[in-house]
This record gives sequence, C-alpha cells and structure tokens, in this order.
Amino acid sequence: HEDCNLKGIRLSELHFGGNKLFGCKAFDWDRFVFNVSQLPCLEYLDLDRTGAGRAACEAVAGYLSQGGCRLHTLLLRENHIDDECVDLLIPALEYNQSVRKLFLQKNRFTSVGRGRFLELLGHAPSPHLTYHSNHTLCDLRLDVSGV
Repeated sequence: HEDCNLKGIRLSELHFGGNKLFGCKAFDWDRFVFNVSQLPCLEYLDLDRTGAGRAACEAVAGYLSQGGCRLHTLLLRENHIDDECVDLLIPALEYNQSVRKLFLQKNRFTSVGRGRFLELLGHAPSPHLTYHSNHTLCDLRLDVSGV
C-alpha cells in the first residue's frame, strides 16, 4: 500500500515483549504510542510483559480510536491491566474496526472486566448490546479464572 512507505520504511510489526525499559517510572507511554501511531502500516504490536497499566491503557485506547489505525493484533499479556484499564479499552475497541486479535491473559482485571470484554464480542443479555458489539474482533484471549 502506498501510504505504508514512511521515508522508505515499511514497518508492519513491532515486538517489545519483555522489554525492561517500559517498567521505568519515567517511561512516557503517550509519546511511545504517538510514535507508534506514525507507522501507517503497523498491524502487529507486542506489548507483553512491559508493565503496561493505566497510563499505557490510556495511550493505547487513544491510538485504537484513531481512524487510521490498521492494527490487527495487539498483545498485552502479563501486565498490570485492571478493571479501570478495561473501562478505558472497551470504548476504543467498540470504535476500532481493525483489531482482530487481542491477547490479555495474566492481567489483573476481575470477572467484571472479563464480562465487559464478553459483552464487546456480543455475549450480552440483550439484543441491543449484541447489535452494538464489536464484530471485527475474532480472537480474544482472557484467563477463564483468576482474580
């Protein structure tokens, strides 16, 4: 795709899983996600085991809400994502029409957060909620039990 050439670079995958830099208190998630959003062909983002918590969820939710987001796969396993983070991510995922795979195993959200994700997929108690669910997301991985 012609839009994918950013100064001759066609970058479609970023793997940061386990990177200790993200655990620094001074790490600026907003700046990181802004830089990621400048990659027009990015389809795969691995943020597993990066210490992602509320600040990361706010930044990622903003990115997912952008019209030009082409991300297909987002890995956020083994982080500090809790129910408050889920509340930030859900509206962004409702808007987003590109993310197909979202992996969230081994995080800190409870059955309430898991329930919100299931509603997002259409497993909802009313036809209205099912109609307004995200039908693009087809591979959501959560822990069945936990907190």
